[in-house]
Amino acid sequence: MNGRIHTFYGNGIHIEEFSDGAYYKCPYSGRLFFGGVNGLLYLSDNSTAVYSPFQNIVLRDFWIENKRAFSPNYEEDGRNGWEIDGEKVFFRFNFIVPDFVGGENIEYSYMLEGYDADWSIFSKTNDVTYSSVPPGKYMFKVRYKRDINENNEKILMIPIYITTPWYKSPLLYIGLVILLFLLVGTILHFFPSFNPVDVFVGKGHIDDSKVDIEETSQEVMYYGVRFTIHSVEQMDVLEKFVAIVENNLDNEELGIPFIASELNLSTRQFYRKFNEMTADISPNEFIKLCRLEKAADLLKNTSLSILEIISMIGINSRSYFYKEFIKKFGCTPKDFRNTPSLGDETNDRK
Repeated sequence: MNGRIHTFYGNGIHIEEFSDGAYYKCPYSGRLFFGGVNGLLYLSDNSTAVYSPFQNIVLRDFWIENKRAFSPNYEEDGRNGWEIDGEKVFFRFNFIVPDFVGGENIEYSYMLEGYDADWSIFSKTNDVTYSSVPPGKYMFKVRYKRDINENNEKILMIPIYITTPWYKSPLLYIGLVILLFLLVGTILHFFPSFNPVDVFVGKGHIDDSKVDIEETSQEVMYYGVRFTIHSVEQMDVLEKFVAIVENNLDNEELGIPFIASELNLSTRQFYRKFNEMTADISPNEFIKLCRLEKAADLLKNTSLSILEIISMIGINSRSYFYKEFIKKFGCTPKDFRNTPSLGDETNDRK
């Protein structure tokens, strides 16, 4: 009635799954009845709310370059964290809320403050990897919720400091510039007619370089995402990546480790190659996009049930599928199937 969604948790409710459209409001008592595949329940204003305290988020593992880092070695604002060598900018967090009663309902949101533009969307993902992060001071933050409307101020904060590699040090650049000026000055002193610009740069060389770069760059689109390709090797990696995703949408294990293995690359190498081609979307977001587009196609062009479609695209949570589908297409899967104009828009987009 008000367009909002609320999630209810209660002890003793044993309905495994609710049926679409199986609801009824009693005109005499005003009670709301909901039907499930194995039972029927109603909402009562006499229910007693049970206070459930919020547990702290616990960092289970922190990895640097595929090696577990046991003890923090850096502190910022009274919080313990890690200082990472600028040459090793591949690191991974694994965290969890030790809630042994309602843990399956917990969803996490995270951000690397100073690097990420905003918090990630809430999901059940509790393992986060970063790569190619530039030197600087950052704060990794994690928050969680068990109910779409609840407010929880529990946040895990871990400071991260990435040092500048010696070969990128400002002092090294200053030294090289000074050395270059000394070298040029010495040459000009002994050879007054020498022009270093003609030797090291060359007008024709600059123009030719720009033309070569423009001729070897091209943009390709997959599922509405723009990729910029600079080489044959990049195009080959992109085509194989898209093919692996499309052929394994029903595989719940489809993720970065699986794809990197299929491409004979390390996860770090894959992230680097992918980020070189696009900054508009992450690999995991692209996988989710493909699954949603496949679901939309099946809804319009087959008579399969929604549960069968969810299984075919490798998503094991019906609530997560509904949430992401509504976020993507602006309506429920059922309304999408029954609205011809929405199907036409999807076909145009693909």
